[in-house]
Amino acid sequence: MKVRIFSKGKGWYVSATNYKDKNDKAYMNVKFPMKDEPIYKTQERGFDYTDIDVLEAKFESKDKKIVMCVFKYEPVFTKPVQQTLTGDGRDMMGHIDHSVVVNPDELPFY
Repeated sequence: MKVRIFSKGKGWYVSATNYKDKNDKAYMNVKFPMKDEPIYKTQERGFDYTDIDVLEAKFESKDKKIVMCVFKYEPVFTKPVQQTLTGDGRDMMGHIDHSVVVNPDELPFY
């Protein structure tokens, strides 16, 4: 399970927001009992975060709050997305986007 975890310097957590009501938020604490905490990747709006692929974990409740104990994980490395500079579909390296768009009406079957 790939997940983005955040930190404000006092442990890790996962945040969730209701897509219909942005004020409806919930947080789940993330513990690393093996003292093998991930390294901060970067900052997003003042929060440090990193992406991990959780391989072994268990969920527990502590003081009516959900805690995910991660025993085994792998860091997830993402490639930076290249932005297009001009309207001709070329990226920063000059490559042309060759994406194919297929209209369902053009297919040979129903």
